[in-house]
Amino acid sequence: MRKNFVSYLTFSILSLGLVTSVIWLTRSEGDSRFEPALTVLGLFATITGIFAERLASVYERKRELLLAFYGECIKNSEILKNRSFNLDPDKVNGPIVFPRLIVSVSEAAIISGAFEEAKYREISSYIYEWRDTANEFNHRLDITELITFTNPSSIEPRSFYVELISSGKIDEAIELNQIITHSLKTKYLRQLDTTSLDLVCRHATDRAV
Repeated sequence: MRKNFVSYLTFSILSLGLVTSVIWLTRSEGDSRFEPALTVLGLFATITGIFAERLASVYERKRELLLAFYGECIKNSEILKNRSFNLDPDKVNGPIVFPRLIVSVSEAAIISGAFEEAKYREISSYIYEWRDTANEFNHRLDITELITFTNPSSIEPRSFYVELISSGKIDEAIELNQIITHSLKTKYLRQLDTTSLDLVCRHATDRAV
């Protein structure tokens, strides 16, 4: 609140100064017009610079969120490759602790409202869809673990694991993750060089292992 107040106050003062300088310029004559003209140009450049800086800051924030979301997708891709999701049901003799999908960046992006503009409608839709899919997926894992860990019989974990696999939720999460990753790389982050994306991928993969 205080930051916004200071920003509005600064802009108001600069605008008032610009208007005053324009009036001064229109009423000046001869050589005396140079000083108000320079003042008008200086104030106009300052106000323009403030807007440009804000736009650049907003753009950079969105770029950082997109890169972070891309990194989160890479992490989730590695998580979905975990052997816990690819076991032979017949060899499941006890409860399994499953890794959870990550949604921290998705949640942050939604809370920030950074992608509410019309031109970001697609990526905004992906963020919401991934958040809902991942939360539902993790909730299913929570229920599976809760029930299987409280039942000592090996039949119970096996039956729930079979249900988890046959539900198609794993394949659904993998497919959605691949679609989002491809869209981010080819559409929203295509202006970045390959090295930058590779660094994000490497960092995300290292943290997911």
